Amino acid sequence: MTKHKTGTREEWLGARLALLEAEKRLMRQSDELARQRRELPWVRIDKEYLLETEEGSASPFAACNPGAPATGRSIRKRG
Repeated sequence: MTKHKTGTREEWLGARLALLEAEKRLMRQSDELARQRRELPWVRIDKEYLLETEEGSASPFAACNPGAPATGRSIRKRG
């Protein structure tokens, strides 16, 4: 079993404020990383991907675009 240190309210508050600063730093780093990820260049996807769903095969594009055709068969390139 872990033995926790017992301290005063002032010790707890000091440690908690230090931890809060570390948490804020981590959040800022995470936000910056997310911003950099969003700025990555897009790449054209020429390969067709289909997902198996309860309704049959579906394109990931169709899942993200409700107005688009829902099945892989209806969105396949022709020709």
